[in-house]
Amino acid sequence: MSLRAVVMLLACAGGVVGCGGPVRQGATPDRPPAPVSQVDVVAAEAVPMAVNWDERPGPDGVRIRVTLFQRAQPRPVVGSGTLDFLLFPGKVGDVDPATARPAQSWTFACAELRPSLVRSIVGWGYSLSLGWGDRMPDSPTVTVFVRYAAPGGEPVWSKPVTIAISLQ
Repeated sequence: MSLRAVVMLLACAGGVVGCGGPVRQGATPDRPPAPVSQVDVVAAEAVPMAVNWDERPGPDGVRIRVTLFQRAQPRPVVGSGTLDFLLFPGKVGDVDPATARPAQSWTFACAELRPSLVRSIVGWGYSLSLGWGDRMPDSPTVTVFVRYAAPGGEPVWSKPVTIAISLQ
């Protein structure tokens, strides 16, 4: 056996190169972090198509994942404020979500969203299904903005997320 093979075998046995062993430093913790009020960045992503989650034909809403960040923290944070989801018909790029009237909106205190926290390789974030009930948009796409409102602080907005809708 070559020296290189012996070194690789020992490294695997010790968990150094990912062949088992201890979790490496910086891995996502098993529990969500304690809530913070200050958030600097709201990152939103969505399933690219509206989703049907019942037995009736047609989409019922959208699935959104929101990750909150503080510039001083290497991992995402959990908020103590509120998350607002604003849905606009069509692909919206130049709208000011702070002043425009959305077709639908949802507001949740972050504390009530604890069951919606999911762990990923990046860290903890919120994963939500937002249903529109009987008010399905009549456009082929919708745009969603997410706003984090800290207790007593300025709101922080996500970039717009555009989602396709199958109108059939």
